[in-house]
Amino acid sequence: MIVLFGMSYKRIPAEPTMITASAVAIFIAIVQQGHEFISILNSLQNGYSAVTGNSDLDRLLNRGGIAGMMGTLTIALFAMALGGLLDGVGYIRSMLEGVLVYLTNTVQLLVATMLTGIVASIATGQAYISIVLTAQLFRQKYEEMGLKRRMLSRTIEESTTLITPLLPWSLGGAFYSGAMGVDVFDYAPWAFLNYLNFIVAIVMAMLGLAIFKKTKQDVENQP
Repeated sequence: MIVLFGMSYKRIPAEPTMITASAVAIFIAIVQQGHEFISILNSLQNGYSAVTGNSDLDRLLNRGGIAGMMGTLTIALFAMALGGLLDGVGYIRSMLEGVLVYLTNTVQLLVATMLTGIVASIATGQAYISIVLTAQLFRQKYEEMGLKRRMLSRTIEESTTLITPLLPWSLGGAFYSGAMGVDVFDYAPWAFLNYLNFIVAIVMAMLGLAIFKKTKQDVENQP
């Protein structure tokens, strides 16, 4: 835990932080707790097995491992494959590019961006693909309307990133459901931030709040 929090505090990327913390944990298990290396490998593959006498604690500890995440991993792989296929052949791009012609004001542009991100997330099941696709489609339109680039980034986050955990077939939904042991449709009604943020963003846009337009200096400094 000290290694994990220490490296996180130093802003070291997640991957090396988790790998280092796991390596330290394995070292402690062998040196201090007397576990054999083969039993540690078995725990990494199939999850840890303990009998503590406390049923709640046993249920918490006796889980995990690569095998325990295979269901989630399978959904993630299929989602990535489907998303890459739909993006690669241009289906989503062809369907959505025609919308840009009819956008004449900021509110319409923001709503269209959000709906595009949501539709792309539903179709691909992948937030990463949806984010990149939506950004590529609307980047030029935001430039034409004189909006700062952070407006596009914020609008995508308000829709694409927040809607993904509410989709059972998405990577986010599969992970949260698998990690918490709660079906997506069971926790979705209580995930107020995920769908209320979309409504609040539209209302703020209609009121002209937090709409950041480019200044003359921004235009001059733009590469």
